[in-house]
Amino acid sequence: MLAGCAPKGLYNWGSYSQATNKYYRDPAQQAAYREALQGVIAEEQGQRVPPGIYAELGYLEMAAGNTAEAKRLFLAEKARWPESGPFMDRMIRKIDDGAAAAPSAKTAPATS
Repeated sequence: MLAGCAPKGLYNWGSYSQATNKYYRDPAQQAAYREALQGVIAEEQGQRVPPGIYAELGYLEMAAGNTAEAKRLFLAEKARWPESGPFMDRMIRKIDDGAAAAPSAKTAPATS
């Protein structure tokens, strides 16, 4: 009966814990892990997205080569959790440095 009076948690973790456990035990579960992270973000509903969720999803996107989405997620993490700023700035710099090092589509390929 008193459980109904208990304060609601600060964050909605959704299925994060279970999905993280499955993913670390079996990396083939990455799609389910990605969906769980996206679900936590989508289900915010008055509770803050927990710290690190945007960053974790951003890292998955960066590893998959989706650098624009990764950068967006890193910026979202930094905006919601300013204390993550220095780390998010490093991750964003990695993306920007990688983009700067990538060959331009306008550049003709080298000939031998």
